[in-house]
Amino acid sequence: MKKVLFRIFIFLILLQFGNTGHSQYVYFNKRYYLNEPDIWSSAKDIIEIEDGYVVVGATGDSLNYYWNRIGVMKMDFQGNQLWARSFGDTIATYFSGYPGSLCRNNSNCFFIAGAKQYYNPNTYNVGLLLKLNNYWDIIWIKEYSWDYISPPDTSIHFNQMKICENNDLVFCGTFNDDNIGCKFLLLRTDSLGNTKWLKTYGYGGTTLNNAYSVIQTTDSGFAIGGYKYTPGQPESGNPIVIKTDSLGNQQWMKNLGGPYVDYIARVCNSMEGNILVGTCYSDSMFSNDEAYSRINIVNIDNQGNVLWNKKYGASRHHNYLLNIITLHDGSIVATGSIATESPDFSGWILKVTGEGDSLWYREYIYLSGSGSSNYLSDVIETSDNGFLVCGKVFPMRPDTGIQDAWVIKLDSMGYDTPGCAPVQVKPVEFAGKEGLKIYPNPSSSVINFEFVAANKRKGSFIEIFDLFGRKIKEMEVPAGENKVILNIESWRKGLYLARVRYGEDRIKNVKIVVQ
Repeated sequence: MKKVLFRIFIFLILLQFGNTGHSQYVYFNKRYYLNEPDIWSSAKDIIEIEDGYVVVGATGDSLNYYWNRIGVMKMDFQGNQLWARSFGDTIATYFSGYPGSLCRNNSNCFFIAGAKQYYNPNTYNVGLLLKLNNYWDIIWIKEYSWDYISPPDTSIHFNQMKICENNDLVFCGTFNDDNIGCKFLLLRTDSLGNTKWLKTYGYGGTTLNNAYSVIQTTDSGFAIGGYKYTPGQPESGNPIVIKTDSLGNQQWMKNLGGPYVDYIARVCNSMEGNILVGTCYSDSMFSNDEAYSRINIVNIDNQGNVLWNKKYGASRHHNYLLNIITLHDGSIVATGSIATESPDFSGWILKVTGEGDSLWYREYIYLSGSGSSNYLSDVIETSDNGFLVCGKVFPMRPDTGIQDAWVIKLDSMGYDTPGCAPVQVKPVEFAGKEGLKIYPNPSSSVINFEFVAANKRKGSFIEIFDLFGRKIKEMEVPAGENKVILNIESWRKGLYLARVRYGEDRIKNVKIVVQ
């Protein structure tokens, strides 16, 4: 009997290896072209399919360097480029949207959303939707415009799309009309791209309103992440979140910005069914329209209640968050780019728990020249529990070449080679790295909070909160001491949150269990 069980055990292990054999990935950090090798490229979106990865972005035209086309490139799991092609024409320029403009439906067809810009008799955009088959050949192209007289005075731009629970399509973007101004756009179509309804939202007057991301919420409504800005008032730039019902009727709108110019809001669904918002929050400004900002993640329920709002890292110049996703285990990953001393820009990835506690942060480069730039725009979780990120690199001497698409394959810890040194540069120190032991946990009598080294800071506190966020205990940690004992004999059984705080800085959040 034992031999039979052992053989079954070995068989299951081999079966598992067989099912995940393609997940033995090569990790890489490479630049690519999306059209021809001597034409500029930029990667915006990336997905994993059965036999590799597909990148979508922007590229130039072979006859007109500055004529924009949509570029598509496929690579295998080892990072080898298999083919590249582009979509466009000689009448108008083609643009794909922001990260999340590439989707795949249940019938193995692909959609790319964006805009098509015409120039005669005047310049205007129409919303653009491409449907492609499994061989990446175009099935049909649809344009969306609400101009009924000429010359056109309305511009439509799709920045992102999602496939709804019933296979409908929903788009967010910008609706710019001479009569109503620049508004947030939300459009719902059937699976064939036929319009069901279109809604616009936003602030009045001269304020510019742009929607950059959209999700379908657990109540079948929608959440939009966007940005509003009033020309001439740089501090008015703020991330905006709008919640609608299933018909696009606005239920609430939130401004998550502060007193200075902030960054756009990007939204995704949390594991618990809430709305996660990623942005960058500015703490100060150093010129008329530039600021120092921190990465900011906010968790909001469908009713508009903010469950938590956390900021990460030090305030830094030109800090941009481009995408945020929820992983299979409920943790959260965001990606973007930031100004650095050398090179000029580096890409970054931040990973936090589902409760918003920092896990790790890394910065990435491909080009190291002092004037070169490395930008990351999209991130996905791969089937081996690692990550794939894409963006663009722009070389300055001594780096060579032209602007290219950039793709990195990382392991689950954000390294480009498992077990080796990360590709990060100038890492930012994040909360949660203090040496602190909490024991026993769970406990029914006392809990010890012990620092590995003696606490040398004044104004150090340990705060305890219940599950409703109410503070029920605060203990000061005297300077020079390294241990505090909390008596919990009279406490109710359950889960609590312990927070270590130094002045206004929250250093570490830890769950404790009272038995």
